[in-house]
Amino acid sequence: MARRLAWNGIKMEPNTLIFKQPGQPRQILRTAMPYLNDDALAATRVPAGHPEGYLEAFANLYKLAIADIRRVESGEPAQGGYPTVYDGLRGMLFITSAVGARNAVRPGLNSKHLPALSCLSTREREGVQ
Repeated sequence: MARRLAWNGIKMEPNTLIFKQPGQPRQILRTAMPYLNDDALAATRVPAGHPEGYLEAFANLYKLAIADIRRVESGEPAQGGYPTVYDGLRGMLFITSAVGARNAVRPGLNSKHLPALSCLSTREREGVQ
């Protein structure tokens, strides 16, 4: 059975996600609701019905990073939970691949300004998963 994943957020409701699995009814998922897992609830900074936004997303990253800094300073191992440089590289590879796929379907998109990751050696690029 083929799997398909698509983002189907509602433009005017950024805290809503429509989730549809094949053969199942669609689910409408919203932020700050009790059916979310503990990690999602811990990352929620405002009550349901209020948009979180850019600043709150960075606040979550800073919270996790400073907790790890304090752990390492006290001799404990870091726990992570925040993006690494390799996550950023994967994101750049995704963008580059998406633009390449779009160009294959509809040539003409100017992608010369997108990161080509040419600063990495072939071995480093292969190590990004």
